[in-house]
Amino acid sequence: MERTPIILTSEQREELEKFCKTGVHSVKLVKRARIILELDTSEGRKATKQEELAMHVDVSRQSVNYNSREYSYYKGAANC
Repeated sequence: MERTPIILTSEQREELEKFCKTGVHSVKLVKRARIILELDTSEGRKATKQEELAMHVDVSRQSVNYNSREYSYYKGAANC
C-alpha cells in the first residue's frame, strides 16, 4: 500500500517546530510533532525513512507508521 505523502504549509511547519521547542508539553505529543515534521515532503523535502525516523525520535517503526496514517486520515477528514 502506497504511503500518503505529508505536505505541510509553511505556517503548519513553523507551528510544529515552535511546539517542539517551546513550552511544556507531554513527551508523547512532542514526539508526534517531530514525526510529522520529519515525514513532511513540502518544498522539495524528502521524507525520512520510517526505520531511521523511529531510531531518531526513539519510538517504534509501528508508532511512526501509526502517526503517519492518523495524520493523513484526520487531514483528509478535515478537507471534506
